[in-house]
Amino acid sequence: QASERVILHCAEYEDAVATLSIMLAPMAPHIASEIWKGLSHIPNKLCTHHRWDLDVLQQPWPTVDPEYLQQPDIVDMTVLINNKFCGKVGVPQQVARDAEVIRELVLQSKLGSEYLQGRTITKFFLSPRTALVNFLVQE
Repeated sequence: QASERVILHCAEYEDAVATLSIMLAPMAPHIASEIWKGLSHIPNKLCTHHRWDLDVLQQPWPTVDPEYLQQPDIVDMTVLINNKFCGKVGVPQQVARDAEVIRELVLQSKLGSEYLQGRTITKFFLSPRTALVNFLVQE
């Protein structure tokens, strides 16, 4: 639940609620209309790109901001040693699924030199679903 300060002073919050009510309108038009009516009666609008004088069913469909669709150039890989968090290492997006390249990048990083230098690595795991690597080393 959002705090009262966020609800009263955050344009992103107002935009999110308005956008959700627009997307709800085709499935539940009565509820969406009530939400929209409540939003449209707020005196000081922070979000200016909605047509507050029109009904929710007459609003244009929301569009995706292309900025959020771009893949990051650098992926922060979480590094675990013996299943314990040790830090994060930035790796290029292009090699984020190449286990051998990631292993070498982590070993060459400051984190690798601090925690893995001179230790025997018995196994190395790259998580297939998340940006996570795990080194199992002998104590």
